[in-house]
Amino acid sequence: MPQIIRTFDEIAAEMQGELLFFKSEQLVDERGEFGEITHYGRERVEMFCKNHGIEYEVSAAPIWSGWVVGGPRYIVLKVPYEESNTHYQLLVNEFENEDGSPKDPNLVLYFIDAQNLVDQRKEALKRNPNLGVSEF
Repeated sequence: MPQIIRTFDEIAAEMQGELLFFKSEQLVDERGEFGEITHYGRERVEMFCKNHGIEYEVSAAPIWSGWVVGGPRYIVLKVPYEESNTHYQLLVNEFENEDGSPKDPNLVLYFIDAQNLVDQRKEALKRNPNLGVSEF
């Protein structure tokens, strides 16, 4: 079934504070761009989130990245980055070892300041107002 996949920065614009997300550690390209999450990894995270009532959204790369092909690159979690949050604790227990390292090197839990992404998006759109505009 077709699905609208929004960009990472577009989702960040709706959120506040730190944005939790998964990315693949092993698929970072030579420019340091985040790699795509494998199909298996995405299914595993989605199933875990559904089973525990955790809201999430798959997303494409940020609008300024230049990536226009491929599937979802991130799984953005609608969970506050707070150690006291029950959903955050469930995610950490499932996907991280006690020392904070990932249990699966293909599923690494990260966080980034949502405002940082929003600011980068604004700057990119100032430089090129046609970013993200399709001619199709």
